[in-house]
Amino acid sequence: MKRKPLIILLAISIALTVLLTISVGKNNSGSIADTSLISRTGERTTLAAELKPGVPVLLDFFTTWCTYCIKGLPDVKDAYKEIEKDKLQLQIVGIDIGEPHNRVYTFVDGHGLDYKVLIDPKGALAKKFKVRGVPTYIVLNKEGTVVYQDNYFPDWKSFL
Repeated sequence: MKRKPLIILLAISIALTVLLTISVGKNNSGSIADTSLISRTGERTTLAAELKPGVPVLLDFFTTWCTYCIKGLPDVKDAYKEIEKDKLQLQIVGIDIGEPHNRVYTFVDGHGLDYKVLIDPKGALAKKFKVRGVPTYIVLNKEGTVVYQDNYFPDWKSFL
């Protein structure tokens, strides 16, 4: 008798998971990959234009004023150095949310960030990913599906 409610609950859970997975890649205002961002040169770009296709990516949503973001930088920098040194298949991209170009890249240079950093000028990308605070780390697998999203730096090697 107790199996029927469990089966119904399981079916509802599966349906919700499928709906959430489908909605991650798109929302009412278009694709995540095509959301307008600003590059270091000040030009408009998109994640699709900046990422290597078929390679997982770790997105680091941050702001320059966030104490926790600054405290997390050594983890991101160390991961990037190891990825580059060992030629591992994982990209790291920092995404600043809504700050002026000169402030962001002064911060990037001052903290010695060698990985790609883009600006989400109006927070549109952050909104599409439902970022609720910074730092937020998001890992997309090689298919572009979100496989990790949290305010704590991930065990990035598990996504290789």
